[in-house]
Order: sequence, then C-alpha cells, then structure tokens
Amino acid sequence: MKIPDTRSFVLCALLGASLVLPAGAIAQSDTESGFPGDSNPFVRKTRTDSLDAIFNPATLGETTLEFTLDEWNTLLGYYDRNPRNETEVSGTYSFVKDGRVWRFEQTGIRLRGNTSRRRPEGSEGQPHNPASPAWHQAHFKADFEEMLGEDADRKMSGAMDGVILKWFKDDANHVREIYCYNLFRSFGVWTAPRAAYTSLSLKVGGASARYGVYAMVEDIDKQFIKARKGDGLFKSDKGDLWKCTWASGDGAPLTSDSLYSIGVEEISLNEYESRRFNYDLKTNKGDLAAATERLKAFVGELEALQKKKPADVKAWFEEHTDAELLIRTLAVNVACGMWDDYWSNKNNYYIYFDSDGKFYVLPYDYDNTLGVSLGNFGDAGTKNPLKWGPSSDRPLVNALLSVPEYRDRYIACLKELADPKKDLFNADASRKRIETWHRLIRGRIANDTDGLQALDDYPADWGSTPFYRLLTGDDKTNFFRAKAKAIQKLK
Repeated sequence: MKIPDTRSFVLCALLGASLVLPAGAIAQSDTESGFPGDSNPFVRKTRTDSLDAIFNPATLGETTLEFTLDEWNTLLGYYDRNPRNETEVSGTYSFVKDGRVWRFEQTGIRLRGNTSRRRPEGSEGQPHNPASPAWHQAHFKADFEEMLGEDADRKMSGAMDGVILKWFKDDANHVREIYCYNLFRSFGVWTAPRAAYTSLSLKVGGASARYGVYAMVEDIDKQFIKARKGDGLFKSDKGDLWKCTWASGDGAPLTSDSLYSIGVEEISLNEYESRRFNYDLKTNKGDLAAATERLKAFVGELEALQKKKPADVKAWFEEHTDAELLIRTLAVNVACGMWDDYWSNKNNYYIYFDSDGKFYVLPYDYDNTLGVSLGNFGDAGTKNPLKWGPSSDRPLVNALLSVPEYRDRYIACLKELADPKKDLFNADASRKRIETWHRLIRGRIANDTDGLQALDDYPADWGSTPFYRLLTGDDKTNFFRAKAKAIQKLK
C-alpha cells in the first residue's frame, strides 16, 4: 500500500522534475508509508536515475542497522549453528545520502560472504556483551521484503528490494570493488552492478558501534533485471537468471560434464541439510525443469561451436547475444586482474537468458582484483590477456576469441581501457580517481571493530604479488602500469 504524500510535489520542484512522468517512469509518491515507521524518498523519475543517485560514488552514504538485543543474539546464534547459513533476523535499515533519508523497519538482515564471512561480535557461544562488546567487521545483506511475506512490495526508491554491504577484507586501499564496478559502467557494461561507499553503524539494544566504511553493492536479482529493461537493454524480466560459482564441486565452466550440479539452493541452519549448486537458479524457481533444459541446450550449442568455422561462430554470437557487450565485459574483467572468474577459475558470474533467446554474462564479486594474485594463477599484472585461463574447457571464451574480428576487438578494448589519453584504466587517471575517493572516506575509516584506522596502498597479504601498488610505483610495481605494459604487447 502506498499512501500519497503532498511532500512529493515539493521534492519534485526541488529536483527540477516535471510532475508528468515519461513512459516507464516511477509514478509513486515521495514517501512510501504503508509500513509503520518507514520512509522512502523517490529521488528520480526512473529506476535507472534513482539507482545512479543512490550509488553515486562521489558522495558518502550513512547506513545504520538497528537490532533488538534478542534479534542480534539470534543472528549470532545462527552463525554458531551454521556459519554459512542465510537465515535472516528482523532489524531496521536506515540510509542517508545527499539530504535524503530511507528507513525500513522489519527488514530482513543476515550475514553473507564465502571465505570472508565471519561472526560480527565475540566468539562462538558468546551473546552480546553490552559492557565490552568485541565487534568484528562482517558482510551483511538487507532485504526489505523478506520479513513481510510473499505479497510484500517494498522497494528502495522503487528500484531495489535489498542491498549488499561489504567490508573491505584484505583491501587496505578500500577501493577494489568500487573501482572495478564503476569501471565496468564507465566502459558501457550496463550489466554490471552499481557500487558506492557508505559508512556503517550498528545499534544493538542501547549499544552503538561504528563499523567503518563499507562498499554498498547492488544485488543481482529480479529487481536488478527489471532496472535494466528497455530499448537496447533486456527485453524482459521473465527470463532465467543463474548464479554460477564453486558452490558444490568444481565450478561452472559451461560444459556438459559440469551440469551435474544444477538446482535451486536451499540453505538450512543445519548445514548437512543445505543444498548448494554450481548453477543456482535465481528466477523462475518453480519451473526448474524447463530452465534446466534451456541451460543444457545452451551449453550443448557452446560446445558444438568448438568445431565450427569462425564465420559460423560469429553468426551464432550475433544471433544469441550482444557480442560487443560481451567483449567489453571480458576486457574490463581481465584489465582489472580478476582471476577468480569464469575464464580462469570457473567462478563468480551470473548468466541471464532473456525472453528473446539472447544471453548476457553479468560480472560479480570483484574484491580480489587490482594486483591480488593467487600463486597457481600467476601474476595478474603481467599475464598475457589472451591466455588468461585454460586453452580448453572454457567454451564461451574459446568460441568468442576464435573469431578473428572478436579477438581483434577484445585487444582494441583492452588498449582503449589503458589509453593514457582516456580517463578509464590508465595509471594517472586511476590514481586521481582513487585519491578522490580516499579524500571522501578517510575520516570515516576508524571503527570500533578491529582497530583499522588507515588507508594503505598494498594488496591482500595472502597473495603471491604483494609488491603491487595502486598509487605509486613503476611498470613493475604499479598494477595499472604493469597491466598497461602487458596490454601494449598484444598484437
């Protein structure tokens, strides 16, 4: 239920917006007050404009998650029963940015993450300690609808029904995920999530904690698809969305022998009862059998392309996807040094099959990038961008780059990204962008969790290339310069 509010007229006037909205616009009032205590300003006319405003990386948001003592202790108890659980507790989500306030009571809040997931306070079995809480930064997900049942329709600015909050684990620069997602979008990859900075505070009963600066990331779900419908974008939000990861075996290479792990995940507080899949269906869950057959048919076509002539492969891509978009996605992915991806590690991507028969690859999870390398992968800065992953068993990339025109276009995109005259990936432009973000967040890094109070220019300490820097160094020690040098060698 949405109750009109006369303040919407004032807001529209302040924004210089017409009250006559275009087709596809958000025709809702300034404040959504169908739930007690909620407020939700609609900052722009369309989903796209609203999301761009919410995720504007040039300004710092202020996020507060508030819990009763019982709900917080329940969250800690869920972690103790199963650290990988996805069971939500009820809390209040508040977000302030650019003078606007979003507030949602009865928000479903849970912990998230894979290897980076951890307990946000104390040790196993310990409830909240109001006298001396031992806080730990942790990833959270806020869901505005989950606690309200299947019929709930509560979206932030009419554009999203939840948000991801990620601490900068292993990233002393506090920049990698923000940088990568914004580079994707600057390079025309509209299928990438948006990301921006927010400071995060927690309130538990009467206690408050500063959790420091977080990355606020757009969740990839049905609302994500809806926000990207339109001319030249997705045709429909009714297609199959698959999350492709290492959830239950050896990754998701889009090969027929990997399709043993397909399904709709079911996560229990008892991990032994949980069901996880490398190919996890996120939409049309009630029609898993049909979606599975469509995925298998797609993989079969990909594998058949390995034996076809380049002209036939090109014709297939032109019919089944936006080839330029796919090439740009691949180029940014490799430029950023993302080794935990489809091409190298068979991991961390979504694939969406639109109603018109076209597919789209959606990039995901870019925290271990920009100089973070894993030993068995090699050096993400100097590695040949044409040999990023195996030469076999990756039918999507192998088929794409088997077309000479696409291979040349991929190289051209990499060189455009690294062009010193363009404000994209080159070292000087990247340094200035990062320094601007650092000025924005520097005063808010201090927190009450683990004493992290400074911005430092080095990658994850578990990586195999600890010498890379983002703000200083030459073509051997600065990641952007090392990558540009590797790109310039391509022919």
